[in-house]
Amino acid sequence: MKLALIVCLALFTTSARAAEGPYDETADARLEVRRALAQAAAGKASVLVVFGANWCADCRILDLTMQKDPTSALVAREFKVVKVDVGRFDRNVDLASTCGVPLKSGIPAIAILSPGR
Repeated sequence: MKLALIVCLALFTTSARAAEGPYDETADARLEVRRALAQAAAGKASVLVVFGANWCADCRILDLTMQKDPTSALVAREFKVVKVDVGRFDRNVDLASTCGVPLKSGIPAIAILSPGR
């Protein structure tokens, strides 16, 4: 009984941490990229698309790094950022391919898109 409780608690903790991560697992990634491209065109910026997953430690570290200065100031000035969840390489894989991102090489992976080009 104790073992079952520990396993359930571990699963709950893991899923709670995943929900708190930087990647919205329920987002419509294609729509988010289209919106960001429209905003970028109006502001003469590019779109930084970051492919990753909440379970990925390197993805979380990249996200934290992008939130700290001087990186955050540069990113905010030059880019509209879209974070795309790839799940366990079973979500938004087609979008990554469209952007020229080889997910087989691993995550996090980044694409820079310029509107109207």
